[in-house]
This record gives sequence, C-alpha cells and structure tokens, in this order.
Amino acid sequence: MRFLKVALGLLAVSAVLAAPAAARRAGTPPSSSPATAITATSATLHATSLDSGTGTFRFDYGPTPGYGSSVTVSNVGLGVDTPLTITGLAPGTTYYWQATKLPGYPVAPTPQRTFITLANPPGSESADISVTNAVVPTTALVGGTVTYTFVVSNVGAEARNVQLNDPAVAGLTYLSASPTKGSCSISGSIVCPLGHLVNRETVTVTVAATVTAAGSIVNTVGAGADNPDPNMAGSNHATSTVTVSAPAAATTTAASAAADLSVALSESLTAGSPRQLVYEAKIANAGPAAAHNVVLSTKLTAGRALLVSAPTCRATGHLVCAVGTIAAGASVTVRIVLRPGAAAKAVRFVNTASVSADETDPVQANNSISTTTSVPAGR
Repeated sequence: MRFLKVALGLLAVSAVLAAPAAARRAGTPPSSSPATAITATSATLHATSLDSGTGTFRFDYGPTPGYGSSVTVSNVGLGVDTPLTITGLAPGTTYYWQATKLPGYPVAPTPQRTFITLANPPGSESADISVTNAVVPTTALVGGTVTYTFVVSNVGAEARNVQLNDPAVAGLTYLSASPTKGSCSISGSIVCPLGHLVNRETVTVTVAATVTAAGSIVNTVGAGADNPDPNMAGSNHATSTVTVSAPAAATTTAASAAADLSVALSESLTAGSPRQLVYEAKIANAGPAAAHNVVLSTKLTAGRALLVSAPTCRATGHLVCAVGTIAAGASVTVRIVLRPGAAAKAVRFVNTASVSADETDPVQANNSISTTTSVPAGR
C-alpha cells in the first residue's frame, strides 16, 4: 500500500514538471530558412513550426521592408518545413520577407530575410515592334520616281537586333535606302539591320524607287527583333500602294514647246532738220522650237516724240508690233522712227522693249531691254 502511494506521488510530480514545457512549446516562434528556387520572377519561401499548436503561416513579402503582399499557408505540422512559392516578381530586385504563425496568440514572426531575383538575360523580355509605310506620290507614270518612308518603333522592352525587310516587288526598282540608324543594303530586296531599340525609340528608313510597270504596285514592309513580340501578327507589317499609268502619247503644242526669244535695242539720231530718233529692235530665236505669234512692245518711259514710221506696229499708248513667226536660229529686226520735239535744252529719252510668243520661253531674263538716249537742244 505504501509502495502504491509513493508511485502515485511520483506521477503527479512528473505531470506538474511536464506542463510548463508543453506550454512553452505552444508559444515558441517559428523558424525560417533562406529562399530557394529563385528565378527572375519567382522564389520559394520556407518556414517551420516549432510548437505543437495548429494553424497557418502568414508569409509577408515585398520590395521594401514594409512588405506589401501577404499569403497564408496551412501549417503541415511540428518541425516540418512549410514552403510557399511566390510568382510575378520583378527581375533583378531585392525582396524582404518574414513568416508569422497564426492564429492569434502572441508569437513573434521569423526574423526578416531578403533575396534578390535574377536579372532577365538580354533579349528575353518582350519587345513590341511596329512599322508604318507611307509613299509619295501615290500616283505616278511609268518611269517616275516614288519615295517610301518606313518608321520602325518599339514600345516594349529593349528590342535587340531589329531588322527591317522590304522584299522585291514587281514593277518597282529600288534606287536607295537611307536609315536614321543602322544600315541598309539593296539586292533586289532591301534589308536594314537597325541594331537595338530601347523603349519608345524610333528609326526612319527613306527609300527611293522607280516604277517600271503600269498598274497597282503594292509594297509590304516588315520589321522584327530577336525578342518575343506579343503583337507580331498585328503591327509588324505595313502596306502602301502606288497607282502607275503609262505615259500618254507624246504631242507637241505651242504651250509645251520651248522657244528662247531675246531682244536687242540700238538707237541713233539723224542730222538735219527735222531730226529723227531711230530705234532698231533685233529679235532672235535660239529655239529649240519655232516661235509663233511673236509680239514686240516698246514704250518711251522718258521723253516725247512723234511716230514717223513703224511697219506692222500700232500705237496704243505704246507701240505693239506683230512680228509673226521666227524660226529656231533666225532673227527679225523691227525699225521704229520717231521725231523728237523742239527743245531748248538736251532731253533724255528712255525706251523699253520686250518680246513674247505663244511658246514657253525657258530664259525670261533676255526678253526685255531698255536704252537711254540724250538728244541735244534743237529742232
């Protein structure tokens, strides 16, 4: 009987001693270990429960010590690692994190830890390349020249090894290709390696070409890079159209022909009484076409005189002389005789002559002339 009482007493003492240890286990903070499986956009966090309580872990993480994101994970048991894989992280960024055991009895979180996501390898991020295609003029004759303007843009991550391609097109012969960055080569088609384009960078390629056949000439240009491009099917190609006509049959009209007319003016004063002031206007045609309906106009802008003779001319405030046709390489001289009035002192006469015809005159500078003559006092 005494032996039984002693045994029961020992059991009671053991229970009392054991109770505080269990209570301490229920309030022990969890532990954590460094993040693993770190990539450019994800990582796995680890926490371990060190008490016998049940519940969940709350993982707090973010790019600043204040975190910003939280995820809860069920606790799998005492002493067992509880992992959490987080995604959607920014490449090459430092992240802070900690784990807290729930529910709400007061247990401190794990110490704050950090990890750094990997940087993306060059060219692995998505670029967004686009190209536009404009041509002027949009209508042309066979043998004419048109100018294309291609603008390559990037609104994504840095685009690496961007290239523009303009394939050979029937009825189109490329003459030149000039980029604002990179280079272009022409061998039937046009290939332009433009290098790397950072976000919001653009490159313009200007192309000159000759249209060689009548009809609609459709030119489709494309651009791309080494990076993935989420909009490859939409904006990486652009098209423009030129409508080309055959030239009309050549016809020659007075308006389209060219005749280079010129006029030279000389003057002389005759002796005797009454005196006469004689002007000779020599009209020459340097061609290449004959000049039709040639007209000579002369006007005294200083001095007064009577008209004595001027064949084929009529006076309308000034003289207008119908000369007719002058063949290419030929000339005609018009003689005009005036009689100066009596004057008590010398008088200055200024005569201006000009010439015109139905044809286009490629050199206008020699179509008019002025001379100045001083006539002495007398009759």
